[in-house]
Amino acid sequence: MTVTRHSDTAETTTSEPQRTIVTRRVLASDPRLAYLVYVPEARSTEPRLVVSIHGANRNADAHARLLSAYAEMYGAMLLVPHFSAARYGDYQRLGRIGRGKRADLALHRIIAEAAALIGTPADRFHLFGFSAGAQFVHRYAMAYPHRVASAIIANAGRFTLPDPKRRFPRGIRSTPKLPGLRFDPDAFLRVRMKVLLGAHVRDDEVVTLPRNSEPDRERGAVRAERAREWVAAMQQACREHGVESAVTCEELPDRIRSFRSSVLRAGLAERAFEAMFGPPPR
Repeated sequence: MTVTRHSDTAETTTSEPQRTIVTRRVLASDPRLAYLVYVPEARSTEPRLVVSIHGANRNADAHARLLSAYAEMYGAMLLVPHFSAARYGDYQRLGRIGRGKRADLALHRIIAEAAALIGTPADRFHLFGFSAGAQFVHRYAMAYPHRVASAIIANAGRFTLPDPKRRFPRGIRSTPKLPGLRFDPDAFLRVRMKVLLGAHVRDDEVVTLPRNSEPDRERGAVRAERAREWVAAMQQACREHGVESAVTCEELPDRIRSFRSSVLRAGLAERAFEAMFGPPPR
């Protein structure tokens, strides 16, 4: 393999990641666990680490390639894990026993290694996720709020409600399938989270779901409806816990069709990075 600028292909290496190049790496302690990293030419004066989580099509390369320009603009390090279908089939739900390896613990290992190589603090970072990756992102932020500076959730198909009566992943009641995982609403309700929605679909328009999507037995077929209900539930939980709400939603100027089209046509990356860091630097 060769090293290319902002390309789908990148070098698998154990040396320090090269600046302005998306570098593919494998975890030193587990060569079957891969990730991509981008280091900007000029880093921000404040440590900025963005972790982007791919959807079910595992397009980590597209995330690294399309988001690297924004990471460069904001002086942020970009890290994109690759959760293979064979090993991490349940990654969007963090990886329950019997359904795949623990994706949350895998991310901890990736961040620790990458941060040491890049030379950036790893105690807190910004999370972005699309589709199944957005499911992972909001659940990870709820499970590990002390690690997440902000979470951007785009096109999630399912959500975990802040309901202690429902067992995870429907709610935040602990499950034996994720040993040691506990949810603290007083902590996760304080994390800045933004849900990005596709442009509104009119009532007279037909919504076509992906061929492999599951029938929605609770909340209807439109993802935006579920997202708004989740935001409302989180905001209600904030009121009940006496916490100022940090969960918001925003509609993009175009519909969400795919990650690539949402970045190129709907301004997904611009909105995501502005939500993390504010207006772009001049």
